[in-house]
Amino acid sequence: VLNEFTVSYDGNGGTCTPTSRVVSYGGTAAAPSCTRTGYETTSFIRTVGSGGTVNSTTGEVTNVTGDQTIQPQWGAVPTAPTVPYCNGTTNPTNVTTESPTFSAIFNDPDTGDTGNYYEVEVNTASDFTGTVMWDSGIQSMTATTNGTRSPNITYAGSSLNWTGTTYYWRIRFGDSTTLMSPWSSTQNFTMHDNANAPTATYLQVEQQTNPIQVVDTKPEFRAQFDDADSGETGVYYEIEV
Repeated sequence: VLNEFTVSYDGNGGTCTPTSRVVSYGGTAAAPSCTRTGYETTSFIRTVGSGGTVNSTTGEVTNVTGDQTIQPQWGAVPTAPTVPYCNGTTNPTNVTTESPTFSAIFNDPDTGDTGNYYEVEVNTASDFTGTVMWDSGIQSMTATTNGTRSPNITYAGSSLNWTGTTYYWRIRFGDSTTLMSPWSSTQNFTMHDNANAPTATYLQVEQQTNPIQVVDTKPEFRAQFDDADSGETGVYYEIEV
């Protein structure tokens, strides 16, 4: 038909719906819906024909004046991070810092791609429907090569409770084009319980209890370290006289 043109869509390994649009001279061909398993569109280009302006983000063509073919360009989506660590280990208990660190291994089907972005979520519930303690949002990080561990990411959310509370966290990465991976498996960490603070018993001076007539001007002090957390060790002391 005179003054009508066909804008076709080549899926380039994926599928586009519709496969073509017929547009009047000077009209607009609306953006197609293109999908490809494991990939997301990074741009749209014209591969055949001419006439009109291609929106490189959506694939829409305005001011159509000729037959043409539009093709999506694909980027492989990174796969879920693996081996997530909190403070350098899996699901740590008795965490004694208010600023734990998080990391995981970046994985991408494009072996030459790098992980350049991260997002971490920390929540009071394992299904992430509880209180949001921290959602980092998408942040940049030092480029991480495929199959290697990310830099440590330091917690920067609400204050954590020192009551033996367990928190749940997950992480995802984005590649150099900001294509974001699925979330990692859900992990957790448990804070130290200050209710189980250690105690000092059997206090002695010069290896005696409440000695008298001490002749040493620099007496020695000692006590027994007791902690309800059987795995704890005493590493600090304070003495007052």
